[in-house]
Amino acid sequence: MNQNLPNPKKILALLTVSVGFSSVAFSQAIIRDTLFYTGNEQNYTVPCGVTNLTIDAFGAKGANGANSQNNTPGGIGGLGGHAQGVLSVTSGQSLSVFVGGQGVGFVRGYNGGGDGANTGNNFGAYGGGGGGGATDIRLGGNTINDRILVAGGGGGGGTAGCEDNTALGGSGGNGGGGNGGSGSQIAYPGDNTVNPPLPPGTIGGGNGAIGEIGGTTGVGCTGFSGTPGQNANGSNGGNGGGASTCCCFNFFSTPNGGGGGGGYVGGGGGAGGAAGTALCNGNSKGAGGGGAGGTNYVASSLTNPVMVNGVNNGNGYVVFSYSNPIPSTPETTSFATAVCSGDSIAFEVTPDPLVTDYTWTVTGDLTIVSGQGTDSIIVTGTGNNGTISVVASNSCGSSDATTPVTVTINQNPVLAITTGDFSVCPGEQVTLEATGADLYSWSGGVLNATAFTPTTTTTYVVTGVNSATGCSSQLSQIVTVNPVPNPTISSSVPSPFCAGQSVTLTGAPAGGTFSVTTGDASALTGNTFNAAAEGTWVVQYMVTNTEGCSDSTTINLATNCTIGLNQLSLNGVLNVYPNPTNGQFKITSDLSEGGELQLFNQAGQLVYKKSLQNLKENDIDIKNLEPGIYNLQMSSKSKKITVKLNVIK
Repeated sequence: MNQNLPNPKKILALLTVSVGFSSVAFSQAIIRDTLFYTGNEQNYTVPCGVTNLTIDAFGAKGANGANSQNNTPGGIGGLGGHAQGVLSVTSGQSLSVFVGGQGVGFVRGYNGGGDGANTGNNFGAYGGGGGGGATDIRLGGNTINDRILVAGGGGGGGTAGCEDNTALGGSGGNGGGGNGGSGSQIAYPGDNTVNPPLPPGTIGGGNGAIGEIGGTTGVGCTGFSGTPGQNANGSNGGNGGGASTCCCFNFFSTPNGGGGGGGYVGGGGGAGGAAGTALCNGNSKGAGGGGAGGTNYVASSLTNPVMVNGVNNGNGYVVFSYSNPIPSTPETTSFATAVCSGDSIAFEVTPDPLVTDYTWTVTGDLTIVSGQGTDSIIVTGTGNNGTISVVASNSCGSSDATTPVTVTINQNPVLAITTGDFSVCPGEQVTLEATGADLYSWSGGVLNATAFTPTTTTTYVVTGVNSATGCSSQLSQIVTVNPVPNPTISSSVPSPFCAGQSVTLTGAPAGGTFSVTTGDASALTGNTFNAAAEGTWVVQYMVTNTEGCSDSTTINLATNCTIGLNQLSLNGVLNVYPNPTNGQFKITSDLSEGGELQLFNQAGQLVYKKSLQNLKENDIDIKNLEPGIYNLQMSSKSKKITVKLNVIK
């Protein structure tokens, strides 16, 4: 808006504004700046961002002609014209504006009107109406040659006749074109036989579009004709012509012509009226003719021209119309918005080509995540409810903020998992139960508050939903499936071995317990196994780790010889010790003569042989034997004895 205009009146025309937070169209407001009559040149500065101005100019009305002394009506002043056009402009450009003033009495209006005639003994009281001034716009200067748009003023009305109440004044021509009207006149009673008939008052002045000729002389009695109206002077309307004072008994109501209206080409003034009859024997006097209106004009620099005659009753004025360069205030649509705490929600306005920046404002516990400055934003909310509003702006200014949209923040459920044993051994069951919501969904196919058997350590996630709002929360619980010890067991002497031999059992990891599950339990003391007789056993080793998980393993043990006892055979007695042996052992027998010692592996292959002079007692050293069970055979001339030998390393 131009703040330097003299007494401007701003007219805001909101056409359609329906920008909202949804896909809704919008249109710009139309601003109308109006300049009224001041009697001086006015300047109009093109507002920021405006590139096209629609200009509507209205010319001023002409004054009415004076009534006669007996109140016979004078002629009506003509209405001002209307001229319109569209002008391409730039922001800050200056236009000179001349707003026409309406005629007042016989005095011309500002900016081109002509004066009404003012003859007679009662100076001014019975003058013709002054012509209305033109309204024009000037570009690049303030001379009449700089005019680009002109709306003509109306012509002034003529004065009524002397005493006769039928001698009406002629009307002024309408601004924009049209001749002024003729004044009326009738013969005095008794003069109806006059031949030829008496003429009426003179015709009014011509309009500027037709010519610049003033109205012709009014006809009166001999020697008392009225004076002609003056020709127009360029854009100024011509002055009205005066009338004869013949035969007006009181000499105070003489018919006078109205002034021409101003315009691009001014109209001519009205002529003087007729003055009674040709014989001057009565007081029927003709009325003065009305002045003509000015001519409208639209220059070639304006587009979409419109010119209309006779539309304005009063002073002239100018209206400058343009699309509001400042963005219109977007209107919010009436819908409720709700979001779950922590979730995101999008808001947008329909993009306006006028807008270079959108400033979003949020209140409460709302936070703008992205989009500030653009036509769409992403918002998250936590805690309290809030509002969202936006202001659109450009280099020319900013709109008002939109009506705030209330955003309801629905809180998410607060979940809890009931206490339980969530550290278990393989094969044990676990129950996961969540509280704080209406609906629950667990990962891994787990059902809420229903026992299941986990197979591995897993983090289970539960989603709880409030059915009324749809808001949800998540909570996790680790269920640990502890490892079992995975024990092993070994013996210091490979099985089988001889009864009576002490065998150390070793279990890993350490800390477990040994027990006999099959066989005579007395053969086991702690981790030492010593069977009194030949047989088979199953020994179990069980370990419980720090997590409370237990596991066991077993070993099969067997004895098939007896240490420290005579090894009986059909051919005699033979004792071998130690047995098991590492390859060094002693043999005794009931054989007294010499003989041979032989050692056979399990495949029956001879692996060792030695001749002995005395079979009764011998020390044997066979360190290179592989561990295993061998058949040891002592033979003499009369006997052969065989026993089992267990070689260990």
